[in-house]
Amino acid sequence: METLLSSWSRLVHSHPDRVVVQEASSGQSFTVRDIESASRERSKVLLSRGLGGRAIVFVEQNGASWLSAFLGILQAGGVAVPLEPDQCPRDSHGVEAMRCNAILEGDKLRVFSTLSFGLPDDLCLGKATSGSTGLPKLMFFRDSEMLADGRNVLSTMGLREDDRQYAAIPLGHSYGLGNLVLPLILKGIPLVAASGVFPQVMLADMYRYQVSVFPAVPALLRALTRVGEASELLSALRLVISAGAPLESAIRVAFKSRFGLPIHNFYGSSETGGLCYDRTGEGTTEAGTTVGTPLKGVVLQQYPDGSLGVRSEAIYRFENPQASAPWFALPDTGSFDARGNLFLTGRQRSFLKVGARRLDPREIEELALQLPGTGFVWASTYSSSQGDRIGLVYEGTMAPVNLKAALDASLPAWKRPSRFRQIKTVPRTVRGKVSAQALQEILDSREGR
Repeated sequence: METLLSSWSRLVHSHPDRVVVQEASSGQSFTVRDIESASRERSKVLLSRGLGGRAIVFVEQNGASWLSAFLGILQAGGVAVPLEPDQCPRDSHGVEAMRCNAILEGDKLRVFSTLSFGLPDDLCLGKATSGSTGLPKLMFFRDSEMLADGRNVLSTMGLREDDRQYAAIPLGHSYGLGNLVLPLILKGIPLVAASGVFPQVMLADMYRYQVSVFPAVPALLRALTRVGEASELLSALRLVISAGAPLESAIRVAFKSRFGLPIHNFYGSSETGGLCYDRTGEGTTEAGTTVGTPLKGVVLQQYPDGSLGVRSEAIYRFENPQASAPWFALPDTGSFDARGNLFLTGRQRSFLKVGARRLDPREIEELALQLPGTGFVWASTYSSSQGDRIGLVYEGTMAPVNLKAALDASLPAWKRPSRFRQIKTVPRTVRGKVSAQALQEILDSREGR
């Protein structure tokens, strides 16, 4: 059975001297042989500490050390759990609650337990999502699922062995894993680790290393459109991909005007890997903005209520309540045009419970968005001495008292928000998505902001 390690081993034997990582901050280059040697050393350390076959958290910046840590954990028979520094648990209770045994951060290894948590031998990776307790929630993936995601991306996007990909997005996020790490392991496609995410720095990096593929998020692309450098700095760039958050048409138009390249929308999730890709880069049709058609290896279907289901070998199945279902339910709603392009129309939001009644928060949000002076609206409940009440967090110029009066005039009493929090900017995660957790904290706060 093919695994991530067997794919990597083929690369070690066939192209040991191929440069697969270039670190723009230091100017250092690393071959397959270099990465393999470093990963073997890390594996030996883990085995010597009784951590063979265990789940290990690791924290690394994009670059050769990230890859050697990832592969070293796999070579020790373990499950690799890449986290950002602010996601790391602070004590043994937090580590063990995630069913992990140690934290590897640079050359520092902190062992909290060598006990087995009963994870199956065929797991290779733990992807982190936001947890309700403050600790990340881990979804454990098998080699077969990760390999399927990598193949789907490679076969659909036409990535080539002579490409150089720019790694500005974190390697440990689902997007970075599928579009940067797996193409390197499966086909030896090199990556250039960004020295920073300031627009002038990114342009200089991409020019210096003649980057040809840029998996990006809208915030990075917007920043690039606002600098004055000549478009010749990106002369080697042939493919620009945007994922993680909706791409505004203004960014697409400005980027093509400045650099002469279309931006290809890409849509996926942590649970499923990549799902859809805008192969043409046109992005916009008469029906609106599309995220493209399903990747090779992915089948999508739409239900009458607009909800979406997916079938793919890349879907997370371990401890997944939907694992035995023929279709995995997505959190988004959408529709397809005659050419099979998917248009996302919203999110499947949980109903709010107000007393004995249930309320769809989109009803309030859509009503508020029709009013002048509101650009973003998010409705949820908060706790009060009278029980759960409805509140709004919104971005815009309308004063809270005026927004309340307008909604009160249109909604029955039990649906009327009683708390309003006006914000200057919408909080987002490091992946560029709207942070529901941060919005809830704003709503729960006693003081408005």
